[in-house]
Amino acid sequence: MEEVIKEIQDLFEKTVRLPVARIEKIPQSGSDRIYFRIHGHDATFIATYGRNTRENDTFIYFSRHFRSCGCPVPEILAVNSTNTIYIQEDFGDVSLLNKLDELGFSEEVYGLFQLALKQLAHLQIKGDKNLDYNKCITSKEFGRQAIISDLLYFKYYFLDTLQIPYDKEKLLAEFDELASFLTDTDHKYFMFRDFQSRNIMVREGQVHYIDFQGGMKGALQYDVASMLWQARAELPEEWKNSLLNYYIDCAEEKLPAPIDRERFVSQYNGYVLIRLLQVLGAYGFRGLFERKAHFLTSIPLALNNLKAFLNGFEMTVEFDAKNSWVKKGKETEELLKHEQGHFDVGVLYMQEVLESMATARFTRAGYKDEFQKIIKDIHDKYVAMGDKYDKDTNHSIKKDEQAKWNAFFEEKVLSKE
Repeated sequence: MEEVIKEIQDLFEKTVRLPVARIEKIPQSGSDRIYFRIHGHDATFIATYGRNTRENDTFIYFSRHFRSCGCPVPEILAVNSTNTIYIQEDFGDVSLLNKLDELGFSEEVYGLFQLALKQLAHLQIKGDKNLDYNKCITSKEFGRQAIISDLLYFKYYFLDTLQIPYDKEKLLAEFDELASFLTDTDHKYFMFRDFQSRNIMVREGQVHYIDFQGGMKGALQYDVASMLWQARAELPEEWKNSLLNYYIDCAEEKLPAPIDRERFVSQYNGYVLIRLLQVLGAYGFRGLFERKAHFLTSIPLALNNLKAFLNGFEMTVEFDAKNSWVKKGKETEELLKHEQGHFDVGVLYMQEVLESMATARFTRAGYKDEFQKIIKDIHDKYVAMGDKYDKDTNHSIKKDEQAKWNAFFEEKVLSKE
């Protein structure tokens, strides 16, 4: 590390031509990059050391391109000969998230969120022009393959790691359907990829962006979804809705044609879901595999965030015709009524899941067991209810028992509607 610091000092004094008072290492977060703050006589600068030179090249290229478009990104002041160290403008250490923690849901903070979204629209749309997407670290575009990759990230590093039961075929089919829907988007420009309040620095009332080297071409909605649904921020629903509308207004000013708002919001919701699942996958990988404490403690927040999003939608119960049938010519009214009872068991199961998830609070220490226990207890309860229903009624043959169950379903299902 001493050799790296010495090289940073030599590079700074040679290119920026200012004396160095001291260099201090900045605490690392989730990245493998190492950051340093260089203290000069009356100003500070940021030095980055990273062995992934492709990632460094991308950040340097993106920074220079976006600055040429008038975007609030850091100026690159120097790069060493091996592209492992670069020195950039310092925007300070106060992020938009810090402002939110300090001032709460205040008018000032709301204004900063508006400013961040307005500048985002400018960076996405104006910054897209003449940008060489061959410089991207991974995919050049957040298309179908990249969407599926994000969803599988959630499957492998969250669901499978926590051994949460699910129907593999149905899940993959729904991933495929969601990817098809979101691939056909009307507005594809630069996608920041990790646009959240932690990566938005605030200095003298202005916002500045960092950590955008993972960007690619993609839907405008993704970055807005990332910001407004950041688990750590926990923005009120009113803020999410009004800021989304504000962003659409800002983007529309820079686009050649009006936005179809209904379609835009519909796909925005899809990108919210993808982002929330991708974040859970990332937290699973960083927390459960790499054992990084920050990511482990963030999992309960992310689960509560996903729960809040899903509570805004209706859930449906579907019957699989292959598993619900009667022999041809045996379709009596009584037997069909009996089969309706199995559907009602499914409705009660769904309702209890929703109610339980709406009131549950996951703890940092026990979120895994708490989450699994909720689903397992409810699942076991209603599997047992379905078995008892068939046994009591003998598949509708016992008329008196069937009548009792019919009355039970009518009371319970109707009382929930």
